[in-house]
Amino acid sequence: QSNFDVVDAVDFRSGNSRGLFTDPAQYLSGGVARIGATADGASRLALRVRLKGVETNSFPNLHFAIAGTNQTADGLLRPVTTTTWAADVAASIGSVGGTNWAVGLYQSPEDFDSASQPVRVVLLNGANVIATQTIALRRPPVLLVHDQWSGPDDFAVLFGSLLDAGLDVVFADYSLTSGGSFATNTAPLYQTVTEAIAAVRQSGFAASRVDMVAHGTGGILARFHIQDHGAQGDNYRVGDVHKLITIGTPHFGSWLAGVVTTLQTSNPGAYATLRAAALAASDAGGYFPPVDFNEGVLVDETPGSAALAELQLTPVPSHAIVTTADALPPGDLYSFIQFYLGITNRGDGFVTEESAAGGI
Repeated sequence: QSNFDVVDAVDFRSGNSRGLFTDPAQYLSGGVARIGATADGASRLALRVRLKGVETNSFPNLHFAIAGTNQTADGLLRPVTTTTWAADVAASIGSVGGTNWAVGLYQSPEDFDSASQPVRVVLLNGANVIATQTIALRRPPVLLVHDQWSGPDDFAVLFGSLLDAGLDVVFADYSLTSGGSFATNTAPLYQTVTEAIAAVRQSGFAASRVDMVAHGTGGILARFHIQDHGAQGDNYRVGDVHKLITIGTPHFGSWLAGVVTTLQTSNPGAYATLRAAALAASDAGGYFPPVDFNEGVLVDETPGSAALAELQLTPVPSHAIVTTADALPPGDLYSFIQFYLGITNRGDGFVTEESAAGGI
């Protein structure tokens, strides 16, 4: 049998465009060798097979196919000359130095669990297999995005569980500016996503997307990232987030943020006293940096804010987890604010159930 060359398709684009080359001859050299792809529904491999002897006279009969009985869950193929994906496609033929090559593209499946491990792709001359290639699959890395006035340590328990399950886990860390506005903290998230995908590529896999698990304000940052920065040329403009889970995220804003920002306007003196008390209490409680209400996040999280109005529906599979608390623990920041202002707890202390459940 002939042998496959398997390389990353991302190397066969014009500049930073989403479109791949349509001339088979452009695929006959170059490309970073890959052993497989991330099961994210976007990562692509270029497949090329050097044709020998009688195979070179059988161009109309050459076709790539995903082998086995699990084709619908094992990804897709297409010729480089069209944009139609299927489980069995005609091979594109390129020639260089008098040698002919069969060329095709493979796109990874959306779901790792339902796919074969590994996927097997064959090149056939009619019904006869003339080359076989296995393609390893791996899960997308999981990126954990923490809440405001906190850091990656909040995910200590979840981190251990994900590692035990065999997943690759990456942390976003914007702890030093986590009390700042959404705009302040969304841009650095792009860099973390890019680095996570690059690490997977370094391990020998084509990769385009991550899965995100985001707590509180981190869920808003994740949505802004998906909306404003996710679609890039090297993920073929489909976005760099595969799935999103938010936990206690104020999709419609925070009732407690609304209370505090209203106080700032209606009674500046009382607000200044509360702000100073929160700074002192958070500093004594080990927050670093201490909690400062003037940094911007509370304004953005106020229901009906201009920042929240910019959010669009999230175009990736998403799941919102609602958190509630009958009573907040002593020393909790939100418990302190509620006690100081003499107000009753709602939702999880910061976000109502309706806000945590909706908006994505």
